[in-house]
Amino acid sequence: MSDGNDNDDKVIQIIPAPSNTVAVYGNDDGTVLRGPVMLIALRSDGGIQFMSPDDGGYFDGDGDCSNFVCYEFEGHRRTDEELKESWAKKRKRQEEVAAMKAAALPAWKQEKIAYEQEEGRLRWQQKSRDKKAAEERALEAERLAWEQKKKIIGR
Repeated sequence: MSDGNDNDDKVIQIIPAPSNTVAVYGNDDGTVLRGPVMLIALRSDGGIQFMSPDDGGYFDGDGDCSNFVCYEFEGHRRTDEELKESWAKKRKRQEEVAAMKAAALPAWKQEKIAYEQEEGRLRWQQKSRDKKAAEERALEAERLAWEQKKKIIGR
């Protein structure tokens, strides 16, 4: 799909996908889910791309998703166990690639990334503490207002 650059492959034609064609995606918990493939797009480079609607109704290439596992066609379905195994292998490869990329970074860059991750975690913890304190203050103010009202009405 195009991101606005002139050298990107463009979709030049779309046709309906064969019925019962599905894209398989993996979830973080290791399970898999299937979604319908609605279109096949012919790209300007001669390649094809299967496309499915997202939650907003926009079409995008399934293979572009980081949790994409495979396509299935009627009569060629895999068992959930086979798909879970494929998804686990893909996730492991993604983690290995990320680790290799991180290892290729200079030590100072690795340290900076670790610091920024820790800084983000600490900011999140502080926001959580601030939110809890604000909720406690609001609850205490509500309690005090009720105590005051009870005094006024003589309860």
